[in-house]
Amino acid sequence: MRYIIYNILILFLFLNFQIVHALNYPKLANYYLKTPISNNEAYELAKWDVVILGMQVQDTNPEIFNILRKKNLDIKIIAYLSSMEFPVSRYQALESINGPWHKMYNQLKNSWWLKDGKGGDHSIWPGNKSLNVADYCPTVNGEKFNTFLPKFVQQEIMSTGLWDGVYFDSVLDGIKFTNNGNIDIDNNNIIDEKNWADNKWREGAKILLNNTRKLIGEDKIILVNSSSYGYQYFNGRLYETWPSPWYGGWQGEMNDYKNLQRNSNYQPAVVILNPNTNNTGNNTKYRQVRFGLASTLMEDGYFAYDFGTNDHSQLWWYDEYDVNLGQPTGESKNLFGPSEKYISSVWQRDFSNGIALVNSTKEIKNINLDDNDGVYEKIRGVQDSTVNDGSLVKKIILGPEDGIILLRKLKSNELTGIVFENGDFVRVFDKKGNPKRAGFYAYDSQFPGGVQIINIDIDQDNILEKIVASKSDIKIYKNNLLVKQFYPYGEKYNLGINLAVGNVQDDAKLEIVTGTQNGAGPHIKIFNYNGEILNNGWLAYDKNFRGGVQVALGDLNGNGYKEIITGAGFGGGPHIRIFDYNGHLFDPGFFAYDKKFRGGVNVACADLNNDNKDEIITGAGRTGGPHIRIFDKIGHLIDPGFFAFDKISRQGVKAAAVDIDNDGQVEILGMQ
Repeated sequence: MRYIIYNILILFLFLNFQIVHALNYPKLANYYLKTPISNNEAYELAKWDVVILGMQVQDTNPEIFNILRKKNLDIKIIAYLSSMEFPVSRYQALESINGPWHKMYNQLKNSWWLKDGKGGDHSIWPGNKSLNVADYCPTVNGEKFNTFLPKFVQQEIMSTGLWDGVYFDSVLDGIKFTNNGNIDIDNNNIIDEKNWADNKWREGAKILLNNTRKLIGEDKIILVNSSSYGYQYFNGRLYETWPSPWYGGWQGEMNDYKNLQRNSNYQPAVVILNPNTNNTGNNTKYRQVRFGLASTLMEDGYFAYDFGTNDHSQLWWYDEYDVNLGQPTGESKNLFGPSEKYISSVWQRDFSNGIALVNSTKEIKNINLDDNDGVYEKIRGVQDSTVNDGSLVKKIILGPEDGIILLRKLKSNELTGIVFENGDFVRVFDKKGNPKRAGFYAYDSQFPGGVQIINIDIDQDNILEKIVASKSDIKIYKNNLLVKQFYPYGEKYNLGINLAVGNVQDDAKLEIVTGTQNGAGPHIKIFNYNGEILNNGWLAYDKNFRGGVQVALGDLNGNGYKEIITGAGFGGGPHIRIFDYNGHLFDPGFFAYDKKFRGGVNVACADLNNDNKDEIITGAGRTGGPHIRIFDKIGHLIDPGFFAFDKISRQGVKAAAVDIDNDGQVEILGMQ
């Protein structure tokens, strides 16, 4: 009954929560076998795209499935068990007596344990006993182990509806290398000839995988570890302790990775590269992380980094994980040779938002970046700031067995959905005021400096319009053609227009809200997307005030449409007020800075804490310092803010907020 309830809740979550971290790169996996798992750990785990959990979690922590799927609708949750081993020394401590390990142990037959040729038990891992995958395993009640295990997976794991698939550890392409070659798969108390044993083992493994696929269906994920044998039945493989010298090192495993990723019979293809600290726990090997991640990005797989074979229970997060490279725009290419197959060289792959580079050689390589106007941006990190320093680069010196992610330099065309003044220099910050991306000039060469511009789909036809406010008029362009021109304050008015665009009515359309600039009264007006007057407006401040009025739109109460937030223009105090579409004043307002300051205040809005309600972001007006602050709708100071430019500057600062690099996080922009 509880599984039915969980499944209903999961369906509800799918219908009611926004997708995050969907298909953008890098794609991340976590091989996480800790038991039990706390709710806080589950919230952290939800940041990964694929998580492999011990199958006992369905018994010990079934509630975390809801947490994971609520936080990440695209997450794939995979159940761990071994294809040939059983943890006899510890399974009782993993779960209750009703858990899947207990159920499995109670159904195993004594004759299915693998022997060593002398009547002893075979083992390849301390505390585990091996099971006989080969078809020479004795039949008991019509079952061999390689037919029993697929049925167990379907009946006890997949039938719960909690899992997206199963992960088989130790799918070996042979058995002779284990236990010094002392194997007795045909139970005749004689050590088997090694090559014969390998062949029979592979045949049995193929039966196990084939039966599993038939039983759980084509839409469920099957992952394996240890070899690529039986690839025609599974979605992918985890390369534990990548790159392994036993499988050809970087070159060998990259080509195997490429073949698996591109030739999978089942979707989604899930191939995971899993380098680790070699059981040292030293998680500051940033070069090793970059090398593994950049190598993973050469194909379409997932990257996982953890402690090692002795422990898979880490929630380590790296600066590169926060990067949104977008989608690949091509295949990987060898910068110094042929690209048909992976060889030791420098490889590059291009993405919509940047590039990944990996140097798989033992030598330092100098790389000239000859596209994207020759300029890229290093990510700005806190872990290895000697590499990830946020600088702009035209060439890279890449060390041996190292990798790097570079971002395409932000440009004006990234500024969509927010108003900018043509010619402003833009700086990009995270929500805490830390610099996040390199600054750039917001400039559209089609228009003179100083006009206000917003790129937005105002008529909701999936094509961006360009709305330009000059000293006297507003022009609307579609596909670079002028489609509308109007004069909000009459053709004789020439003191400048402030601009905001958004849904201020309870409908599906966007409106244009205007305010005046210095020298004019603080007059607000509202127009539809065709420039037709909807509300002739009101005065946001005293009718005798001649500093104009700044305007912004924000859904401050979470009702789905936006309030009009105003800031007094130059000559007025830093007074914020909030109005509805009809000009009704919700609150007498508040002062964002010292009320004696007479430079006015600039305003913007965005949901910075993911509560579906916008916060008010302010920037000091002209003659003030470049101080950005954050308030709630009633003027409570949420964050004392930061200086977007040199704090001794007295030009003030214009504020905006948008997810400018499409990484799922709202950035705060300071413009001057």
